[in-house]
Amino acid sequence: MILALLALVLSSPSDRPPLRDLWNEALALFSQGDYAHASELFGQVCARMPSEPRAAFDLASSLFMNGQHAPSDTLMKTLASAPGSWIGGDSLRSGTAATGLAASIDSTDRAGVESAAATLREILADGDASEADVSNLEVALNWLANHPPDSTSSQQNQQDQQNQQDQQNQQDQQNQQNQQNQQNQQNQQDQQNQQDQQSQASSDTGMTPEQARMLLQLVQEAQPADSTAGRPVMAGGGPDW
Repeated sequence: MILALLALVLSSPSDRPPLRDLWNEALALFSQGDYAHASELFGQVCARMPSEPRAAFDLASSLFMNGQHAPSDTLMKTLASAPGSWIGGDSLRSGTAATGLAASIDSTDRAGVESAAATLREILADGDASEADVSNLEVALNWLANHPPDSTSSQQNQQDQQNQQDQQNQQDQQNQQNQQNQQNQQNQQDQQNQQDQQSQASSDTGMTPEQARMLLQLVQEAQPADSTAGRPVMAGGGPDW
């Protein structure tokens, strides 16, 4: 197909068949079931009319029927992003769902099949579904039923989540331990500071606070009682006999 397009580009305008004849020949081949040759001719039409959405749509259809689902899906998604006025919205949506479904099944892409099935359900809900849409939805649902989600992958995801939770718990425990250690160190430092202050206060006397207290008590016990307590301290006056 690429060689055919290259030959088309290099050929002079006089060597090219009329565009209408080329398109009609491609349509005839498509109707006869010769999708391989039809796609080659539709490719030439697209090369000569790159802005014509009908040519791209016909090329996507022939590629799809020829089993080339991935390139067909790419063309349909391009058309869906900028559809031509002649392509009805429902037809474009149905075509995109069909090519997307086929390409996803080819690549065993469960998410792609689920997306196509969702689009087909929307088409049926809108009441504009064709027989092809109904058939494609049935194919999508059967494929999904026969291809359940990978249990190994689900288990791995659960294990990853558990590992993350365990790491978070370990980190929390480590943080709590670090805080406790810091508090213990602070308490020890406070006690040491208090002891240092007490030692410094008693350095002038060379005694500990307990020794100083005992010495003061001994001094107080050794002092005599005050003999003047409760009595006047002056002698009585009187005449000198």
